[in-house]
Amino acid sequence: MDSHEKNPVEPKHPVAIGSYDGGMSAIIEAFGIDPHKLYPIEHVANLLSVDKKLVRWWIKKGSIEGIKLPNRAWRIRGIEIIRMLEQGRSRTR
Repeated sequence: MDSHEKNPVEPKHPVAIGSYDGGMSAIIEAFGIDPHKLYPIEHVANLLSVDKKLVRWWIKKGSIEGIKLPNRAWRIRGIEIIRMLEQGRSRTR
């Protein structure tokens, strides 16, 4: 390929997926999670198939980092969701 040709394979996410472990990039692809996006508790609960009260409890006990917005709503970074999914995946191996 000469230097003027474009790379035909464009990444799906603006994040450099190669910078993550193989397991994390697989989770990013499978669940479509953007590591830099903030997700509401309801979305995280649906994604993990748990009740939103459990997600709030995880935040309270420090298992997952939550961000409290000025309107008192909670948001969770995508990278935290990916980390939790990776932990659950490694426990089942």
